[in-house]
Amino acid sequence: MGRVDSIICFTVDPWGEMKRPGQLMRRFARRVPVLYVEAPLSITSLIKDWRSPLTRSRLRRGLSRRTHEAEPGIHVLSSLIVVPPHRLSFLPSASLVRWLERRQQRAMFERAHSEASRLGMSFPVVWMTMPGPLMWPRDRESAVLVYDCMDRWSDFPDILSDADERRLVAEQERQLLAAADVVFCSAAGLFESKRRMVSGAIHLVRNGADVEHFVSRGRSVPTDMVQLPRPIVGYVGAVADWIDFELLRAVARLRPQWSFVLIGPVFKGMRMGDTTVLRPILDVANVYLLGPRAYEEVPAYLEAFDVATIPFKLNGLTEDTNPIKVYEYLAAGVPVVSTPLPEVLSLPGVGVASTAAEFVEQCEIASRVRSDADALPERVGTAVRNSWEARAEVAWAAISEFTGG
Repeated sequence: MGRVDSIICFTVDPWGEMKRPGQLMRRFARRVPVLYVEAPLSITSLIKDWRSPLTRSRLRRGLSRRTHEAEPGIHVLSSLIVVPPHRLSFLPSASLVRWLERRQQRAMFERAHSEASRLGMSFPVVWMTMPGPLMWPRDRESAVLVYDCMDRWSDFPDILSDADERRLVAEQERQLLAAADVVFCSAAGLFESKRRMVSGAIHLVRNGADVEHFVSRGRSVPTDMVQLPRPIVGYVGAVADWIDFELLRAVARLRPQWSFVLIGPVFKGMRMGDTTVLRPILDVANVYLLGPRAYEEVPAYLEAFDVATIPFKLNGLTEDTNPIKVYEYLAAGVPVVSTPLPEVLSLPGVGVASTAAEFVEQCEIASRVRSDADALPERVGTAVRNSWEARAEVAWAAISEFTGG
């Protein structure tokens, strides 16, 4: 087997959001060229999120019909569709929906294959980030197939509520696990549940932090937070079903003089902009919904927090979640309070709480040590030990071991 000369990454995360796929590909691009294949942008998503610079960038890339070199060594491939398959449930035949979905996915794979050849990628790693029909031509000996398992996909709200969809996703994941040459899992629970199903190598590679991006630099407090009463208890990420809004409501009412800030897009299931998930907190005066912020803007918000939080529900999805935000919070030097997610229990600088009273108590402790000269280096040190550079080194070593490179 020859030496890897490129990576082709298929992902649901748009370039620019800088989640796990983007962070790892950015590090891998220092070694080999990367073709970053975004999920198609639909007209419905475009209408709902038109104001977002990220969405407009995706539209420009999709209309261009060519790859865009986002950074040295990273070529982004975007495509457009009219309506995403999950919005076609009104059709009388489920098999027709599946056929349309497979046709769309096949076109994406074929286009990626063509672009990879044009870019001279002869021995690529094909990097898959979620289950789906496997349409990459496996007769090509040059392709190394990697499955980067980031979540318990079958437990996402929309999939969990649809028995047929859940069975389909589970079966597609079983096929991908069996076909993959190398499997990475982002959490210990995922690793334990998948390792019996793999035929290749499997490794635990958790999420990490872009430490240089988030480290405190004395930034100015963002204008939309300057007037908020202190302490500011913040959250950055998807404002979605997995947040325990009832817990947040109870905590905010216990401390009406505090400010609770949520930064991120609102989701219910796969529906961006559906605010029904917010009902428990809409009448709570000291909860502030600031909306999404660009990746470049987030560090200033974190730096302005007195406490950073992960108020997630405990369920099948979150039990297997290794939250990127915990490492980013710590990189910014901010103490963290979280519900007892398995992946955060042993991290220094993270307080754990199950009830509203416990959450308030942990936030009070965290607020007092926010600027502690001894605690601050420990938080940043935890982030450094869990950096994306460290994660990428482990993953690349595993690929090299498989290829003999």
